[in-house]
Amino acid sequence: MSTSDGRQAHKILSLRGAVGPDDICAHYAVTGVSLKLRLLKLRAAEEGVPDILIEGEKQAFVFLADLLLALTEADDCGCQLSATGPGNRLFDPGSEFGLYLHVLPCSNNTAEGK
Repeated sequence: MSTSDGRQAHKILSLRGAVGPDDICAHYAVTGVSLKLRLLKLRAAEEGVPDILIEGEKQAFVFLADLLLALTEADDCGCQLSATGPGNRLFDPGSEFGLYLHVLPCSNNTAEGK
């Protein structure tokens, strides 16, 4: 871990014990954290598939890291946050997408077709 990583580690709520994805979302929802997800379209001469841009201030990425860590220890293998529904407090109003995070192997086969 670099020095800057060590400074960030104390901010990660999921490292403090049995904290699930819902707890992480509830904690950060009242802090003003805001992720913005949007599609980066290909230019006319570009080939390939478009990218998804995830933007936010540093604390938004700490939230995302915390959520990913909590999900790896959760009983459920999936977590969904909607930019326009449940979880929308964590998104910038300009977000074009929500998130569905899924850990493999699937513990309940619910993410099929997502």
